[in-house]
Amino acid sequence: MAWPFSKNTSTSTSTGRGIHRSIHEEVDEDDEDDAQLLLPTSNGVTHKRIQRVKHSLSYLLISGGASFILVMMIWLGPGLVSHDPKGIATQSNAHVGYSEDNENQNGKPIISVSANSSSRPKLSVSKPPIERKLLPHHSWNPLLYDSAPITHVFVKPCMFPPWAFKTFCTPHQTAREIALYGKWVRVPRDVSKGVGHYYTEIYYRRAQTLDVSSLDPKPVTGLQVLDEDEENDPLIKAKLAQEGWEVAGESLRTGVWPTKVKDAKLWLTRSTTFNGTVYQPITEINILWSRKTDLTQPWWGFERLNKPVFDGDNLMDHIQCDVVVRRQIVEPPVAPSLNFQKDGKFKIMQISDLHFSASGGKCISADQIKTCEQDGADLTTKKFLSKAIKEARPDLIVLGGDQLLGKDQTFDTISTLTKIGQFFSGEKVPWTVVFGNHDSDRSLAIEEQMYLFKHMPFFVGKAGPGVPGFEEEGLPAPLTSRISDMGVGNYILQVNASLSDPTQLLSLYFLDSHDYPRRSISQLWDLAMGGNNKFDWIKKSQIEWYKKSSNEQPRILRPYEPSQGYQDRSKLMSNKEKKKPIGLIGALDVRLARGWERRVRVFEVSNFGEKVETFEIKHAVDTRNLPVVRLGSHLLFDSSSDTLTTT
Repeated sequence: MAWPFSKNTSTSTSTGRGIHRSIHEEVDEDDEDDAQLLLPTSNGVTHKRIQRVKHSLSYLLISGGASFILVMMIWLGPGLVSHDPKGIATQSNAHVGYSEDNENQNGKPIISVSANSSSRPKLSVSKPPIERKLLPHHSWNPLLYDSAPITHVFVKPCMFPPWAFKTFCTPHQTAREIALYGKWVRVPRDVSKGVGHYYTEIYYRRAQTLDVSSLDPKPVTGLQVLDEDEENDPLIKAKLAQEGWEVAGESLRTGVWPTKVKDAKLWLTRSTTFNGTVYQPITEINILWSRKTDLTQPWWGFERLNKPVFDGDNLMDHIQCDVVVRRQIVEPPVAPSLNFQKDGKFKIMQISDLHFSASGGKCISADQIKTCEQDGADLTTKKFLSKAIKEARPDLIVLGGDQLLGKDQTFDTISTLTKIGQFFSGEKVPWTVVFGNHDSDRSLAIEEQMYLFKHMPFFVGKAGPGVPGFEEEGLPAPLTSRISDMGVGNYILQVNASLSDPTQLLSLYFLDSHDYPRRSISQLWDLAMGGNNKFDWIKKSQIEWYKKSSNEQPRILRPYEPSQGYQDRSKLMSNKEKKKPIGLIGALDVRLARGWERRVRVFEVSNFGEKVETFEIKHAVDTRNLPVVRLGSHLLFDSSSDTLTTT
């Protein structure tokens, strides 16, 4: 990702952000098509933001249909009440799910009717229990484990938005088929996004039992994409027949315009052996977008099919679209603890304004980087970061906001976050995030982004207290249904003396600076007159949380010494004679937004927390192969001389 928008990027970015919503706040109608709630809920209720309609024809048809329905409701309304005593609205807005409430411990499905409620339902994002309860079979969530194999797959193009016209766009299913095989599960990821007028989505059914030997039909073990030339090849046709391959629904490339591409279909097999390999049943399907010259690795446990659905056919972004499948769950490793090195040092690398996107980003102010247009801005940034990380050897990496390109140019948020996670977890260094204003533009809700991050390897961040869906991280007091205004990403990371000594020597505070304040009439007038958006501010609740959390930090004997004598002296001293660990809140200017201006900042804590210095790492313009160079160091804090410097 690298260089967003214009040269005035510095006036349009923010290093942190959070949610600033009330119970009755309306949802932005411009949320992305992939904006599906990934947070599991305690009562089966899902929260889907209004999604964009793909083309103007749908607007006209939807408006006409809505007008017709309104007229019919006015005309037939009195008669419907007597014929439907249970209520049409209640029936249409009910959602079946599993309840985890104390009053319903038997795990039976319940019907939760809260779609018309004015209060926001309670979310729960507790870690899956050890016994791994299965999801309802009509739910799609690639982050959660469901060992029930997939038995049917169907590709269904639809000229209307599937999320608005479920009955019209869902593959045909009879009552008998539903009873035998279950309902179709929609994968809410439009493979025609950016290339076609139709909404082309994949549907599947899950097995109703985990006894694979008794299933009829057998689980799906293989999927592949074949274009019309391959389908008509005699050798390929013979192999397809031999291995039991069959077409899974309709075309994957319906309504592609203006580029003409060969028709292609998704094929499935239930054979346990094909291509000379034994395959396990497929348990989940997802869609992944990435730049053709910088392919994103699929989510952990997923794998690409034999070929992409679209091989960079998008004329604007040249984005490759792949179907990815999972056969077995891959659990992320436990988040590592943060510890000082043996020499008493702990390094923090702060990286801000990645501006990544599924398309590879935009090269701005990168004239001296000749390979940027060819590689893409994101890949160019990743190459620089790899060298910077190798140079600094940090113990913790902090992404300071604006991870996404935003402004409707991210293309696909889940794919972009997957790219970010694959890169930083690949560095095998603990990493964390706070959010920026670009991260809330046409993307998944910030809560959902944090939920994705928390499922990635080496990630140590937290959502913080008062965030719906993360109750295990703390609740605002008193506990009410009111949403906290603290935002997402207020938390503390502790750095210990060593793996063998859990003495907390350093406290790292992370605060959400939010995105934009609520617009008043004066602000709207200012914008109309050509003014700029103003950024939001730290809330009073955050300040109170910081003061309270700071006072609760364990007191230690300072300066620290890695010796038994220190431990003995520490045990003899009272808390009044001890001090709090050193605390850090980093807010210095660092940016990866554009070409040679890209840089990262490193905070070097030494003497086991008694001294803090900072320096930058930038491109070295006058050397070959774009290596990096370390710029001058600035002293921020030194307890030995009571020095405290601001930069």
